[in-house]
Amino acid sequence: MAAPTPPAEEVILIPQSFSSPTHFHEIVDRYKKLRLQGLQVDPNSFSSTYAEESQFPAETWQSRIANPSGKTFISVMDGNKSPENTEENILEPSNLKENQESPSLALQKLLQKEWMGQITILGPEIFLNPEESLEETPNRRPWDIFIKDGGYSIPCTPPHTLNLDGAHIVYLVVGMFVLPQARRRGNARRLLEAAVQAVREEGRARGARAASIVLQVESGIDNAQRLYGRVGFQAWGTVVLQNRHGKPSPMVAMVNEVGLAD
Repeated sequence: MAAPTPPAEEVILIPQSFSSPTHFHEIVDRYKKLRLQGLQVDPNSFSSTYAEESQFPAETWQSRIANPSGKTFISVMDGNKSPENTEENILEPSNLKENQESPSLALQKLLQKEWMGQITILGPEIFLNPEESLEETPNRRPWDIFIKDGGYSIPCTPPHTLNLDGAHIVYLVVGMFVLPQARRRGNARRLLEAAVQAVREEGRARGARAASIVLQVESGIDNAQRLYGRVGFQAWGTVVLQNRHGKPSPMVAMVNEVGLAD
């Protein structure tokens, strides 16, 4: 019986540790290349600019991959495969390989396959302690913990140092992007589903009572809001953040309440 054909496109989690410095630097370089390409071809998808990030030193890029509070997922594609833009491909079951493969195999695929898109989630952070409830703190919003002085405050606390037992935890989505030639193939949905699944698994493993994922979308970008809505995000309100030009801009805050029950 013939072995099943591996999927042309799949999502892989970048490992948290590397046995080889060479592999680490190769992954950082590939991440940097895709990020800068995204900033050039689709600047509206980012809160930063190509002009700013193209000047980042190597240490900044390395810190993004090495951040213990970050999980970065990459949508990869075999170089010799290019599925058609059909509804069948868009709705095919997700291939969340970070939950099924060894780190060495995941790394091998990240080094060999084409990168088509990426998403990073930051967290967990504690939104509500075990003794707190949202009803008792109605003015507290799950995204506030990630915002400081009108911009994002990137957490760098090692997650294992936090006691999440019984807490309501929260994560932030940043850097969501898919190359134009890889859109309408389900890549964005697969990336988002991978992030949601990672939050669900970590929340269950750490004993959290609830988990939320937050993100912000510029007002008026309806197609992005529809995409996020299809994977469980709901608009919760408006938050003013500095846009990529350093000016205050209203953003739609969206939240996905991730179910942790078995």
